[in-house]
Amino acid sequence: MMRLNQHKEGYSNSRRSVGMQRWWSLAIRLAYGYAGAAIQEVDAMMRQKFIGLAVVAALLATPAWAGFAEGKAAADKGDHATAAKEWKAAAEKGDVGSQVALGFLYQKGLGVKQDWKQAVYWWDKAAAQGNTEAMRTAARVYLTSAPGVDLDVPKAMKYYQKAAEANDPVAQLNLAQLLIKFARDDDDVKQAAYWFLRASEQGSPAAMHNLGVMFEKGLGVPADAAEAKKWFAKAEEAKAAAKQTQVSAK
Repeated sequence: MMRLNQHKEGYSNSRRSVGMQRWWSLAIRLAYGYAGAAIQEVDAMMRQKFIGLAVVAALLATPAWAGFAEGKAAADKGDHATAAKEWKAAAEKGDVGSQVALGFLYQKGLGVKQDWKQAVYWWDKAAAQGNTEAMRTAARVYLTSAPGVDLDVPKAMKYYQKAAEANDPVAQLNLAQLLIKFARDDDDVKQAAYWFLRASEQGSPAAMHNLGVMFEKGLGVPADAAEAKKWFAKAEEAKAAAKQTQVSAK
């Protein structure tokens, strides 16, 4: 798996890392092309429906959900101040769903004063209990920094690694992209291909497309035009199916 300690300095000074320039053009294509758009769509969905989607997933992972349910009922009515009160009380008792939800309230400044540091604090708490949604959300902040939160790429990578190993497809996709972006040697690129494959097997169109690029260029896997074409086709099929599902859900 990823040699995090060996890479720590490389992450903090990526453009000067040994071998970094070799992969930079590929990183641009993967991170800011098809996959980047997919991640933006996921982020947009979370911004619009974080009460109903991201947090409910966390709720299902914990039995101590009474406070969470009360907070969600308040949030559904637009009473975010009450939601914050209920979720904070439950979060302080260790309820994972409430910790994730409270983090989103602090992130958006709903019912509480906007405070990125507090948002990440609660996501870190939930991540410590194994919640992959919290890991991914905190990782995004550590990658870009925010008011009161220092840039911490190694910590973001660590979170993505843990979530990926827990079979979270979005984390697998993001980890693969970061391994490419901060690649120091061929082993990192092979690991990126591995995680693109893992995410592809779970239906991620972006991962399928990126895996196709890896086969097309012979990066991390043997060059194989037929295999690349197969994954590009699968990506388009999965993308079309996802759009149809979104239309049907409206």
